[in-house]
Amino acid sequence: MLPHHIPAQRMIITANGHDCTQDFYKIKDYNETFDNNSISVKRLDKENKTNLIVSFSSTISLNFFVGVKNLEISVDIPKMYKDKTSGLMGNFNDNPDDDFKLENGTILSPNSTERVIYETFGREWDVTTSNTIFTYPLGETALDYQFPEFQPFFKEDIDPVKRKEAESKCGDNDACIYDYVLTGNEQFALNTKNSVNEASLRQTSQSNNKPVLSLVNNQLNSKQRWEVNHGVPSNITFSASDADNDVVTFLLVDVVNSNVTIDSKTGVLTYIPDINTPLSIG
Repeated sequence: MLPHHIPAQRMIITANGHDCTQDFYKIKDYNETFDNNSISVKRLDKENKTNLIVSFSSTISLNFFVGVKNLEISVDIPKMYKDKTSGLMGNFNDNPDDDFKLENGTILSPNSTERVIYETFGREWDVTTSNTIFTYPLGETALDYQFPEFQPFFKEDIDPVKRKEAESKCGDNDACIYDYVLTGNEQFALNTKNSVNEASLRQTSQSNNKPVLSLVNNQLNSKQRWEVNHGVPSNITFSASDADNDVVTFLLVDVVNSNVTIDSKTGVLTYIPDINTPLSIG
C-alpha cells in the first residue's frame, strides 16, 4: 500500500537509502547517480508512460513503469553475461529446455504442467526475510507481502468460451490471455501484450550482431587519404559483412550536404567537392 501522499499511479523510489520519489516525478529529465556512479536512476517519458530506468556499473539495467493497476518490470542483461545467469527468469543461454532449473541443480522438463512449474519451480525462488533486497515500511518484512495460500489460475482451468473471447483480443499471446480471463480488463491485458512484445524486440536486438563496415581495397592514396577535386564527382565504395546474414542497408546519418549521397544497396558513396562547403565524412 502506498502512503497517502503518493498517488496510486506512482512508484516510491529509493536508491541506496535516498528517497528519489518527489524529484523523479517533478523533474522531466531526472537523471542522478549514486554510490560513486555505480547506480544510475533515470526518468524516460515514452509513449505516454513514465519509465524508471535503473542502471548499474555491471551494465545490467532495470526498467519500471506503472501500468493499469500493476507495476511492469523488465530486465536488460548484456550478452557478456550469457551462460552466467540463473533464477526465476531462466538461464541466459539460448536453450529454453533448461530454464526451469532449481537451486539444487535439478531441471524440470519444459513440458511440465503450469501447476508443476508454479509449485516446484516458482515457489523455489520465493523471496525470504534473509535474502530480500527490498525496502519495507517500519515494522514490516517480506512476509507481510507474501500469501502462501494463494493459488494462481492455470491454463487448464480456463473456460473454453472465455479463452476464445480472450484470443479474439490477444491473439496467441498467453500472458495477455491470462490477464484478460482473470481481470476482464482489455486495456490491462493489452498492456501486458505490449510489454511481452517489447521484451521480445529487445531480446532480438541484443542477440543481433553489428555488421562490420570496411572500405573496398585500393581506394586511398599512399597516406591513406581519399583524394578528391573541386566540382568533380568522386566515388568511394564501402562493403559490409554480417554474422547473422542479415541484409545490410547503407545510410548516411545527419545529412547536411546534398553533395554527398550513398547507394543503400551497393555502398557506393558519391561526393561532389565544393571548396565553399567544408565537409567531414566519418
